[in-house]
Amino acid sequence: MNASDNAPGQQKAKHIFINGRPTSYEGDTISYSEVVALTNPGDVPQDILFSVKYTGPNMADGSLASGGSINVVNGMKFDVSRTNRS
Repeated sequence: MNASDNAPGQQKAKHIFINGRPTSYEGDTISYSEVVALTNPGDVPQDILFSVKYTGPNMADGSLASGGSINVVNGMKFDVSRTNRS
């Protein structure tokens, strides 16, 4: 490993899965809106709600609500689906 590989200010891309699709993500946290945007490239209609569930190595399964965010762990899996507004 090179000393420049871990230079301050540089983030190593984490490998996550969104709906089974491998995705590289740079950052320590990911928000609900970022996960939804990665699932639906382009404009996401405002009148559609999404359910975001996650699982990862050495962490409890959970869900991510609108406005929320979570620390990203290498190998984390997100399942995103449209939900009905009630």
